[in-house]
Amino acid sequence: ATEEHLFRMVQELLSNILRHANAEDVTIELKRNIDEIYLYVRDNGDGFDVNEKLKNKTSYGLKTLKERAEELGGTFAVRSKKGEGTYVIIRLPV
Repeated sequence: ATEEHLFRMVQELLSNILRHANAEDVTIELKRNIDEIYLYVRDNGDGFDVNEKLKNKTSYGLKTLKERAEELGGTFAVRSKKGEGTYVIIRLPV
């Protein structure tokens, strides 16, 4: 179940970058250690106001990512700034 959720989260992140970010570079890091899986995705795209997106009732992507991570007992963090790109960190217990 964790692998499928992780796959779907990466798929959603890349889809968002492709549709919205206008990014030229994307970095994806996936690491596993003894007690956690760590996923880091960064782009150099347009960026956005995170609070505005999370409050928007029609913006499901970020909310779904957060819910998936929490459902697995993990954490989800997104940081973005207009004109400076976005990065997401997801940590899941093993």
